[in-house]
Amino acid sequence: MYRFGPKSSIPHGTLQIDGNTIQFIIPYATGPFRNTWRYDPAAASWQCVLESSLPDGTWKHFEHYDVTHDRG
Repeated sequence: MYRFGPKSSIPHGTLQIDGNTIQFIIPYATGPFRNTWRYDPAAASWQCVLESSLPDGTWKHFEHYDVTHDRG
């Protein structure tokens, strides 16, 4: 596990890399926030999913992005 964020960035988050997945977790006082990037080599694209933690420990969907390269 890696730590990231400039010294003045509070709270500091953690970064985990597993295969084609990069996940950032930022432990805000109101609950953790999770940003997950997944690379799809077949489509040569990335998916970004943002989630916030609920009091019961489950994750609530916040936003989803598909990132592709315009080869035009």
